[in-house]
Amino acid sequence: MTFWSRASLVSVLAATFLLSSCSQLTALVAKAVLQKQSQGPDADRLLQVVHAYAGDAKLNGGASAKEQAANVPIDNGSEYGFEDDMALDLVRKDYDTLDKVAQDLRSTKARFKGGVWKLSDFYDGLTRPPEGEEANDDAWEAHIADLKAWIAARPESATARIALAETYSEYAFRARGNAYADSVSDGGWKLFSERTALDAAVLVDAAKLKEKCPYWFEAMQHVAVAQGWSKTQAKQLLDAAIAFEPTYYHYYRVYANFLLPRWYGDPGEVQAFAEQISDQIGGQQGKFMYFEIATVIVCGCDMPSDRAQLQVLSWPKIKDGYAALGSLYGYSNSKTNRFGYMAYIEQDRSAAQAAFSAIGDDWSQDVWESKLDFLNAKVWTEGQQGQ
Repeated sequence: MTFWSRASLVSVLAATFLLSSCSQLTALVAKAVLQKQSQGPDADRLLQVVHAYAGDAKLNGGASAKEQAANVPIDNGSEYGFEDDMALDLVRKDYDTLDKVAQDLRSTKARFKGGVWKLSDFYDGLTRPPEGEEANDDAWEAHIADLKAWIAARPESATARIALAETYSEYAFRARGNAYADSVSDGGWKLFSERTALDAAVLVDAAKLKEKCPYWFEAMQHVAVAQGWSKTQAKQLLDAAIAFEPTYYHYYRVYANFLLPRWYGDPGEVQAFAEQISDQIGGQQGKFMYFEIATVIVCGCDMPSDRAQLQVLSWPKIKDGYAALGSLYGYSNSKTNRFGYMAYIEQDRSAAQAAFSAIGDDWSQDVWESKLDFLNAKVWTEGQQGQ
């Protein structure tokens, strides 16, 4: 996956601004500096584009998230392999395949085992250079040129523009780095602002095209986090996204990330959102959503902090949500690692044993800070003295 995905949207965004302390003071400093430095397009103007986009077309035909079709295709294959295939198609300039795959994924709403929309992984495969973490600025610029070539060849492809916008988003956070917000250089903030502005501008261009895509809203949510939109503005964006495609659960995760104290929320706000949206959706989908938001809050960033966050969530609801996930979409290794991690810090040995039995030695670097942390947890589940 891309940086956003592998760092966990738990995440995407949370890991980019990773704060080793989740203290209220640190969060306030980070928010103040972020909002001071944001120089992107006016959020209210972008919201006008958002509302027009939401009204242009709806993929869901009026269905609610609770009414998610039971026969959504589930792919048991590798998410990473799929992303690599999409990246290769871009290098090969196989624009026919790229546009067709995106169109099919929007139509079928296909998911990978574990519930992740394949459409999300489609864009993840296209929004970073093939060199990954080793990519330098030349590689980034070459990747941007490849996406612009796709746009030139297919001027009516909104998919190509959304991929370019997300690349600018990734490139912006690369300029910013992962230091504390108040220690980012003036040059870093300048590049961050410039690239975020390019991100937003490309999304506005994409909105003018006939082709519509639910991921467009998620891309705009990333702009909202980068630019420091107000809570009211971020909620309007979420509502518009839900109106367009309520079954695209990634919207709720990005919004939950926005509400974390390390970003723009107040203590307890994101937990209240988890309760509210779970009840609003209801049924198995609502339970699944509670688990997904819990994995944003308990992000694997810092175990003591995660333990404290877990105490203000409902562990029984997390367990119910994990069970609903399995019933709806099956379990992926990543989701099982997340549940095993939470079961460990909750000290629920029976739940942890079941998860670790499924994980085996296939621990996830997206979840555990180190292999040693994973092994200590595994020893504890076996009833020994691991700490």
